[in-house]
Amino acid sequence: MSRAALFNTILVGFMAFFGGFALVLYPNADVLHPHALADQMQQVLPQGLAGFVGMLRNWTFTLFFCMAELWGDVCMGLLFWGLANEITNLSDAATLYPLFGLGANLAQALAGLVLKATTCRAASEFGLALQLSMGAVIIIAGIAIALQQHIANEAEAKRRHSRQGRNSSQPMSIAESASWSSSSSSSSIETADPAAAAAEVAADRLREASERK
Repeated sequence: MSRAALFNTILVGFMAFFGGFALVLYPNADVLHPHALADQMQQVLPQGLAGFVGMLRNWTFTLFFCMAELWGDVCMGLLFWGLANEITNLSDAATLYPLFGLGANLAQALAGLVLKATTCRAASEFGLALQLSMGAVIIIAGIAIALQQHIANEAEAKRRHSRQGRNSSQPMSIAESASWSSSSSSSSIETADPAAAAAEVAADRLREASERK
């Protein structure tokens, strides 16, 4: 699986879970939570495992908080920086990586504003506030998928153009190679050391004089 496909698959999985929690799991939490089983376990197990029993009793909330923690660690710590490492050249890293960190801090501030706008409601409307928050998360995740796809396509186009530039010179035929080799040999003889050429001429003249004798 390619990095882009892995990116999209993980984000779609998170989107499906958050949407399912807001629309299915949370409204039916009283039916889905095993209160009777938790009460029996609490009577049998030691007091030190009361926290574990509480997690099991409210397993949908436990799963939600685990996925919420993974959302930041997986999406930001792995997927985002994996994409940044793939598309960023070594020469540009010193300039772009501080901007990435600044953007992450700015995103946290904006996320606080979005959370405040979606949760400032009465306690009786918590379900609606949760649905609005999860809807905002799903929309942002969809935007992230679209941006990732666009950035990956641009990076692939640049790499393809760079490879075409390196391979633009066509290989020579056998006749062209022989012609180039002969021209290179003649040019190398013409540009040889003058002292060596003079010595060769002197040797030829001495050979001719010895033959005359």
